[in-house]
Amino acid sequence: MTDIPEFTDEQTKIVRQSINQHYDKWIGLLLADTGFRPVRSARGLIEVPVHFRGEFEAMEIG
Repeated sequence: MTDIPEFTDEQTKIVRQSINQHYDKWIGLLLADTGFRPVRSARGLIEVPVHFRGEFEAMEIG
């Protein structure tokens, strides 16, 4: 399994500032870990830290 490091506080700050600037409003972000399989034949998942919106409307981004 490949180790992908967690976001640092500085990286999280940059992401929050960029998102808020893009939408011109405060967007609540949450941190989580997710897993993905890089190729279908891979046996295990790679865990990856992610930022995601903590709002229902997040499903409507497009």
